[in-house]
Amino acid sequence: MARYGLPMTWWFVGVGILFFSDRYLIERFRGVGEVGVYSAVYVLMTGAVSTMATPVILAAHPALMAAWNDQDKAKAARWLRTILELLLVVGVVIVLFTGLFATDLARLLLGPEFRRGAGVMAVLVAAAVMWQVGGYAHKPLEFAGKTKLMSILVMVVAALDIAANVLFVPRFGYPAAAWALLGASTLYTALAAWAGRRVLPWKVRLWIPIRFAVASGASLLLVRWLRLLIAASEGYLTGLVFSIALATACAFVLFVLLVNTTLPPLRGGVGKTEATGGA
Repeated sequence: MARYGLPMTWWFVGVGILFFSDRYLIERFRGVGEVGVYSAVYVLMTGAVSTMATPVILAAHPALMAAWNDQDKAKAARWLRTILELLLVVGVVIVLFTGLFATDLARLLLGPEFRRGAGVMAVLVAAAVMWQVGGYAHKPLEFAGKTKLMSILVMVVAALDIAANVLFVPRFGYPAAAWALLGASTLYTALAAWAGRRVLPWKVRLWIPIRFAVASGASLLLVRWLRLLIAASEGYLTGLVFSIALATACAFVLFVLLVNTTLPPLRGGVGKTEATGGA
């Protein structure tokens, strides 16, 4: 309890500070109006990311834990790599889709006084995605019982986030808090990955998320262009319905390609490159 449980408790305290201190600082420097806008968007976007990431976690997490419990570090590393690749790709697609439909989501889900928060929707989604990735980047530290190090990392990141809010929120308002949270989540992920790889070596195949990011970006640019054309002639609602249908079809195709890219190495065991320490 002293070596694992109590430091993990402090880790949760640090997470609370990281994700909720910005509300108090926004209120202190900018007033309750901006807190309301920021909180409304934050709850929607982080909840959406958690919902989208849950299938990946429920499907792959038991296999990761089983591999570690069997002391098969090579298999555990492959599962961890696969989970991170899936989260990164799904996250990229969610961020891009949010950026494309942010104004529409705000009009549909938020009252008039909160719709200006559409501008930070994609930023908060990206922050939530990076935190989900960080939650698996630090898994080797959990396995090794290095929860004290985890708590130190999150406290440092939370302190830096508070400092960024104090510096930038008074001038730029709640958008600065959103960007600070994205920076803090990314920094925690990077630090946790650096420390965790010393316990369980793993290597994400970066070409996978990069390739899907390019494909998703190109698809959504096409969707946006077609939407503008249709909306100009048929009206806003027709353009919206068409763009949602086309974007959903693109996402389905990308998901099928993603599954076919990431899962075969797991089914087929360790490939030649993996056995020799390659990507």
